Amino acid sequence: MRLLSRATPPILDARGQTLPESVSRLETPVINGVPQGILARGRSRKNPALLILHGGPGGAYIGAARAWFGSLEDRWVVVNWDERGAGISFSRAVSRDDLTASQITKDALAVVDWVRSNVGVERFYLLGHSFGTLVGPYVLEAAPGAFEGYFSVSTAPTSLAGEQEAYVWTLERARSLDKRKAVRDLELIGPPPYRSRFGGLDVRARWTDRLGGAWEGTTGLNASWKALRHGTEYTWADLFFRVAPGVRFWMRNVDESLGAVDLITRFPSLPVPVTFVNGTSDYMAPTETARRYFESIQAPRKRFIELAGVGHYPFAQVPDAFATAVSPDPW
Repeated sequence: MRLLSRATPPILDARGQTLPESVSRLETPVINGVPQGILARGRSRKNPALLILHGGPGGAYIGAARAWFGSLEDRWVVVNWDERGAGISFSRAVSRDDLTASQITKDALAVVDWVRSNVGVERFYLLGHSFGTLVGPYVLEAAPGAFEGYFSVSTAPTSLAGEQEAYVWTLERARSLDKRKAVRDLELIGPPPYRSRFGGLDVRARWTDRLGGAWEGTTGLNASWKALRHGTEYTWADLFFRVAPGVRFWMRNVDESLGAVDLITRFPSLPVPVTFVNGTSDYMAPTETARRYFESIQAPRKRFIELAGVGHYPFAQVPDAFATAVSPDPW
């Protein structure tokens, strides 16, 4: 990370020259009245754009984007967007009442319009990761003709039963490792629906991560930190005054109906071809809950890709396998 100035490097050929059709833009245009960070990168603007809905809530990805999604730049114009109130889009001017599916959807479609006008890409696909998979179906519902396909990656628990599976794994893991504080915290919130006054979902997710349920042998936090350190798209000032406050802002204020939505009931069908990509060792968002949604959903075409031994961050853990899974070719 740099101290004060953000930048994203050009995409170069084998001779160290900027590829003439490449895209490498980091900007903060005003989107629906709020400056929001957009990073677009790819080897050719002739490729389709892949708009990424980040996880979290509030877990913006622009600062880690090159490390995490660089393997996709050969075949896509990868568009990372820090949603309002998150990452470099954090501002005290953002209202807590705007952290809703409706507003995020409006912003996402405005980002598509901005990329089309300013980058010159005409074809778009959508990718949701983790919490972003709760938002993705709303975006597709609002503008079914805007995207040619959808990738649901590390699909968030799609129902109370799915969250129950994540809770049970985490509590059993804590007991097996004799992590007494984790056991106390988890027993205090109880099984879902959680006692929110004791932390609720945030407590469960934090302990799942610390106990290896997101990435065996490390944590999502450590993986994020490693990627951020080597990036130049965030500054140290961003990290302390935007990124960290943005996570807290989202955690405290996001519309509870988003986390509580039962995707199977609310979105029994999607208007575009859909690919589910899930790791078999993901206990933050258990694979079996994603498979149940996949089996129930109606879509023009669908496929389910399991990555053996992979956790909640497949783009960081197995970037080449992830790039193969996230391909426009099958459509």
